[in-house]
Amino acid sequence: MKRLLGILGAGVFLALSFTAPATAQQVNNYCTQNTAPPYTWAPCSPVNTLPVSASVSASISGFPGATPTTGTPIAVTTGGVTGALPAGAVVVGFNVGTTNTAYCKLGATSTTSDTAIPPASWFAFTVGAATQLTCITSTSTTTVNMVGGSGLPTGAGGGGGGGGGGAVTVASGADVTEGNTTDAACAGDNTSGCTVESRLIRIAQNLTTVNTTAAAAVPAGSNTIGAVKIVDTAGTNLGTVKAASTAPVATDTSLVTALNPNSPGIITLGPAPAASSVPMTVGPALLGSYCMGANTGTMAAGLGAGAPIFSFRYGGAALAIVRRISSEADDVTTALAAGAGKFDLIAARSFTASDTGGTAGTLTGNNGKLRTSFATTAISDFRISSTATLTAGTRTLDAQPLASVEFPVSTTADAGLLPTTDFIRQNIGESPLVLATNEGFVIQATVPGTGTWSASVRVCWDEVSSF
Repeated sequence: MKRLLGILGAGVFLALSFTAPATAQQVNNYCTQNTAPPYTWAPCSPVNTLPVSASVSASISGFPGATPTTGTPIAVTTGGVTGALPAGAVVVGFNVGTTNTAYCKLGATSTTSDTAIPPASWFAFTVGAATQLTCITSTSTTTVNMVGGSGLPTGAGGGGGGGGGGAVTVASGADVTEGNTTDAACAGDNTSGCTVESRLIRIAQNLTTVNTTAAAAVPAGSNTIGAVKIVDTAGTNLGTVKAASTAPVATDTSLVTALNPNSPGIITLGPAPAASSVPMTVGPALLGSYCMGANTGTMAAGLGAGAPIFSFRYGGAALAIVRRISSEADDVTTALAAGAGKFDLIAARSFTASDTGGTAGTLTGNNGKLRTSFATTAISDFRISSTATLTAGTRTLDAQPLASVEFPVSTTADAGLLPTTDFIRQNIGESPLVLATNEGFVIQATVPGTGTWSASVRVCWDEVSSF
């Protein structure tokens, strides 16, 4: 009865507390002050605590306990490999590889979605009824060692929990000293034994030096300082620099400068003394300049039409630049029959064997040179008829003459046939006759069938290495 009255009293007390006006509500926690009726209540406090009657006992030992066991290492591949678990309620699998992650699961199968054990890391498996551990890699291979036992595994690797206490080993050369904010800078960039703070101060000093140097004028020297822009004093217009053989366009900016009048090649306009002149080579490098002339003998009557009376063949390794070819003719002793005469200048290609007969010019020594210091000419043949036509060598004549001169024939002896006439005479701006190796030309004559006559030919040419 007393117990019931105590409970009713407590209920009435609590009910009254909840029926107080809302503005005056306050929630208090009450703890009983005894464990048997009649119950009395008071606000909970460090002195009046909630009584608890319980007994707690726990004992956790470290892994692997008193009887550790070791399993056969699993040589893990991408196909998955299964190993028998060593004895023990807990088995620790340790990935002793250095590169590849092992994915392991208790039982006979495993996929890359199972527990990941990174290289040099471990994971503790609660064995239960399992007898096997299967591991697989996503690429290449690794090895998983197994140790069985009991208790709570501790240690490092793979995110495992830290052990309680024990010695810590720091590898040689590891930087474990942070230092103080009052540390001085390292003495040098590569000085050993400095704290982290000392190295940071040293780096800050180096950056300050770089900024100061960048803002200063570039010192004299031959070092390359990278890309440099050419800009006007206002910093607006940039000079345009283009790659070789790149044509300018209208939007390119230009560089305006004055040429030094003392630079070679700069000549003041107007008259200048010879000392101020600059030597210039006009045209190709000259090997030599030459002229040669030759006369026929008295040409017999009855010479066939288009008969070769002069032949010029170049056989050198360079080039012959023919600048002038001229000829003249006279009737002698016996007058020719009335009619017309003609001389044709014809180019000879593939001229590999010289004409024969007649009179050959002397090509050795200084013959034909217009300057003694020139090299001896490299032409192979300079030949004119004596009294009859020349015999053709190996050559191919053009179908069309380079030049053709026609003249009237007088019936009076010694009246003259052809005054001195130029077949070729190079003017400025005109291309000369250029002969390569085994090329040349011939002059062919056509005169009336009776009478006798004579002719002369003069040739001037240069020899150059290129043209």
